[in-house]
Amino acid sequence: MEEVRRSALRGDFIKYVLAAFFSAAVLSIVVILGCVATREWLVPSSDKVYLNWGSRGIETVPETPNYGFEILSLAEPSEDNPFYSDDPAVKKSFVLSGSRVRDNDVVMSVTRINSSPKALSQNKRFVYYASGVTMVILPIILALSAVLICGYMFYEEKLRRPIETLSAATEKISEQDLDFTVDYRSSDELGALCGSFEQMRAALRANNEEMWQMLTERRRLQASVAHDLRNPIAIIEGHAEYLKLHIQGGRSDSEKILSVADNIENAAKRLEHYTESIRAINRVEELEVKREQTDLEALFEEISEDLSTLAERGDVEVVCENSVGKRALKLDRQALYRILENVVGNALRFAKSHIYVRFSIGSDERLCVSVSDDGTGFPEKQLKNQSASFPESIGSGEHSGLGLPICRILARKHGGEIVLGNVNGAEVKIFLNVK
Repeated sequence: MEEVRRSALRGDFIKYVLAAFFSAAVLSIVVILGCVATREWLVPSSDKVYLNWGSRGIETVPETPNYGFEILSLAEPSEDNPFYSDDPAVKKSFVLSGSRVRDNDVVMSVTRINSSPKALSQNKRFVYYASGVTMVILPIILALSAVLICGYMFYEEKLRRPIETLSAATEKISEQDLDFTVDYRSSDELGALCGSFEQMRAALRANNEEMWQMLTERRRLQASVAHDLRNPIAIIEGHAEYLKLHIQGGRSDSEKILSVADNIENAAKRLEHYTESIRAINRVEELEVKREQTDLEALFEEISEDLSTLAERGDVEVVCENSVGKRALKLDRQALYRILENVVGNALRFAKSHIYVRFSIGSDERLCVSVSDDGTGFPEKQLKNQSASFPESIGSGEHSGLGLPICRILARKHGGEIVLGNVNGAEVKIFLNVK
């Protein structure tokens, strides 16, 4: 999962707020300047006057300023001012910006504009007052709109999708449906939350699958044990009935009675062995696998020596090969030993002359231990049902056929699995997670 930036959502939220603030501020300034310009156009400032002109001999008293000349600026009275007047009614005199008037054929006059809006027409007066209200109300409306738009965009861009994704995932989990993925990738906090939720979902699914496998395997074991228990129970019942009839008939064939007693004893021992196997399986299920850094080369030497000693009981040679080399792996030594003892012990009962044990590392970085023999191989029924016990043909005598389920439990606890096959004989591949 990508590295999460601290306070990424807070930073994005601040960016949205600043963008909304500046947008509202710029629009408000534009509105205010526009309203001020409109009001000034309708009622010019009292500090400004306009120059009017007309041909000599024609009296012109314009009702509105003539904009043919530039606006005049106020000036102090001066004899150099062509419009200077001693009339006390004239409080200020004016000068023409940029040049003097020299054309005698043109009559010049200065008009002071009435700055009161009462002099405007009704429509222009409405526009004047509406502009004043607008430059007060509209900035407030723009600020509120910016806040709403900012919140909506932040929700749509940053919150809506992850919230909907997590809500849908929660609903599916409540319905015990874990066959989905939380598909939302982002470098912010919600992206990290969705990633953690996906990890939780995957862990729940893996735990459910593991629990289901354990329950399924337990059912198979129970069915297998129940099937295997029928034979010794039937033997005990048959011999008990025979003894009962024999005693009731008054016959006292001691040799026959001893033979029946031996058979009952053997059947009872088989029942005891089955019971002990079931207890062993329960103990294995409760066992916690503890993986530690282990030098595989040194461990391989120990395993090779122990397996060779184990094979000395029969006329079989155990050949061990290590293609991993000197490498440190995270292993539970006891779990690996117990798996190999069960698998190699089973191979010893079917091998003709050789058993091969090979250590290697697969493409998925898991440790693979292959145990093969030159025997007859697994029955086709066993290969089709990989999760079953060892073949029934070996489930007699001192062997219950329950060693394979024990190995599967240990391998699963070690993050691996066991696969059966036939390659010039039986082959058992043990995969263990060593990372």
